Amino acid sequence: MRRTAIAFLIACLVICNARATIAIVDQQNLNDEGLMANPSTRFSQSFTPTLSSLDAVDVVLFVPGTQSLSLQLSVFMSDGLGGPLKGSTNFMTIPSSSESIPVEFTFQTPIVLQPGMIYTFSIGGLSMSQFSVRYGSDTYAGGQMFDATFVYPNQDLYFGEGLSVPEPGSASFFVSGFFILGSFVWRSNLRRQL
Repeated sequence: MRRTAIAFLIACLVICNARATIAIVDQQNLNDEGLMANPSTRFSQSFTPTLSSLDAVDVVLFVPGTQSLSLQLSVFMSDGLGGPLKGSTNFMTIPSSSESIPVEFTFQTPIVLQPGMIYTFSIGGLSMSQFSVRYGSDTYAGGQMFDATFVYPNQDLYFGEGLSVPEPGSASFFVSGFFILGSFVWRSNLRRQL
């Protein structure tokens, strides 16, 4: 019984950590005007945070064809790719699709940011990855969109960045695991007393 309780607790921890969503949105652009095909190996967006850390970035991607892509998101400290690297997500496998799909890139540990400074996140693959991004006209005043060769001064990626927390369902699943584990311990102590 104890092994079952411990296995359940471990499963709760894995599920709780695996299912997260951005709960505190710091910066975002929700103006969606269409898809832009990737002319190089990456797309980037500069942003000016007001929070002192971030651990997730949401974008909307389109991967044409029949093969999935492995993509990674990196954050740099500058308005461009020339600054020091602040952190990168693990590579994520993005499936090919007939339409755009929302993708959340999450960092293993939050990246420390200085509010008011300009940072850039960049999405790229291991090779000449062909993918498209959702974008909109320049409604986000805190940055701009660009790729490896060109700045798009009147456009921004469709994005959101901020801090994630476990979904309420996974958090309650985690708490219920503690109650079940406690009941197993209580029952075993009760049997010993009898």
